[in-house]
Amino acid sequence: MGPTAQGGPPKRGVFSKRREGYETLTDTGIDPQVTLGLFEDLLTGRSFDDQLADPAARPIVAERDNGERLVMRPGARLADALVASDQAHLHSLATPWSTIEELHGEFTPDELAEFTDHLRALATRATDTNGAVYCWICV
Repeated sequence: MGPTAQGGPPKRGVFSKRREGYETLTDTGIDPQVTLGLFEDLLTGRSFDDQLADPAARPIVAERDNGERLVMRPGARLADALVASDQAHLHSLATPWSTIEELHGEFTPDELAEFTDHLRALATRATDTNGAVYCWICV
């Protein structure tokens, strides 16, 4: 993902790399609470409201500076659904996901499809090693 066409701030690049022994996706620009929750709704059919009501959906596992820095874990349902989905299905969700209000048209379906590829690979590796996927958030 490159700079925005309108000369605004650059879009965050999605890429996978090793960071201190952990596979990561960095600077995605995807909000792990709302935007990823709306993707989970598309992927699993579980409404965002149901996710919000479930404390296991996105538990905060570490927090500092009154929530300005935190680590949360997307729920197992999302990881399981990502692992169980094939690339074609995930890519088919990229277009409707790209139209949600929360993304403000910042990502094309192709960019979101690329993100889902990386996220699925990350979830698969975590599942294969009895691990989990975590999101670090800093505001």
